[in-house]
Amino acid sequence: MSKALVRLEDISPGGWYEAEEQQAKLLVIANELHTQSIPFHLAVIPRYIDPARGIDRSLTDPDDPVSVRFLRLLHKMVHFGASFGVHGYTHQYANATTGDGFEFAYDGCLQDCPPDDAPFAASSRRELTRSYAYRRLKLARSLMEQAGLTAVWFETPHYTVSPAQRRILESCCGLMYETPPHAPSLNAAALFSPSGHSLSNGTYYVPTPLYYVAGDNIEGDVRRIQQTVRELRLTELASFFYHPYLEFPYIELQVDGTAQYDPSSPLKRIISAIKSTGRTFVSVTSFMPFIPDFRESSLPWSNGDRVHAIAGRPGSQARQEAALLIRKLDSDTWYRASLNANSLIKIDNGLCSMRPILAGPIVPAARKWWGISTVTASMILLCGILSSGNVM
Repeated sequence: MSKALVRLEDISPGGWYEAEEQQAKLLVIANELHTQSIPFHLAVIPRYIDPARGIDRSLTDPDDPVSVRFLRLLHKMVHFGASFGVHGYTHQYANATTGDGFEFAYDGCLQDCPPDDAPFAASSRRELTRSYAYRRLKLARSLMEQAGLTAVWFETPHYTVSPAQRRILESCCGLMYETPPHAPSLNAAALFSPSGHSLSNGTYYVPTPLYYVAGDNIEGDVRRIQQTVRELRLTELASFFYHPYLEFPYIELQVDGTAQYDPSSPLKRIISAIKSTGRTFVSVTSFMPFIPDFRESSLPWSNGDRVHAIAGRPGSQARQEAALLIRKLDSDTWYRASLNANSLIKIDNGLCSMRPILAGPIVPAARKWWGISTVTASMILLCGILSSGNVM
């Protein structure tokens, strides 16, 4: 299947999406994509700052009518099948405005320059969690969680971040929805596993080779995308991002609550051109055959280990905890590992602790007593341990 993706860019509780009419038009666009059975993605900036206007507004400001309306809008998007990602925490720094400014360090910065992190910041968990890049990601994730929204991918503002900070973000994010700087011509989803990156088991990058439509060159960029998508091989990804406020002049809200949406709008023409090549729009998460966050490579032995079972533990839906059973064959020892899956930041997940729970003659004895197989005896004992949390 030849695939395509569309991402709605720079979605925040301010700027182009501050007024009630603007928010209503954004919902019209989402409804149109849903009606066409197109999975779509929202690059959310959870905190909007405009120093010149004295505005500092987040998704979770209960006393700000703009925030309240905007959050209600995003929850409606969930029912339309939207996939949420974090597009920075504020997408700005210092005196810059959200959406226009940069958030992470970059060469050649002359004003409102974000701080960089040390090259060794991604060398250990302790150093990583003290870094500027990690703190920004953590703040963004926390706002999304407080808002009751799940963000499953990350996109750097303006696709810009220093090499040291990119390693930090890769350690924390299993899915980066952007074109990687080390592979600018990438036209398909790919897993990158940098050597010597001790805190990362790899990060998926899903690029946007069709790029985007610039506000000062709308017709030129629409024609470029229409032409380029016809020239793409079927194995190449027809992926682009779009600022939805460019659609607003093509949408007229009616007094009865409906809307007239011009079929010749730039977004509709691009989607039509992509569909005409036989491509199918998909979700960005469909490119991940596994979750890089949980590929453990730090077990206490290298040979003879075997994962026997994973059993869930009682708890709330918000805390996804599990116990992992591992058997070391050469000593007939079973271990109980605590597996944490609470956070969408992958550095916070994985094996937390391991301890032996069964060894030596215990299992053979159980087999003799009960007249059952070794495996069955092991599982009876182990399930009892899992349910009680005790060590025998």
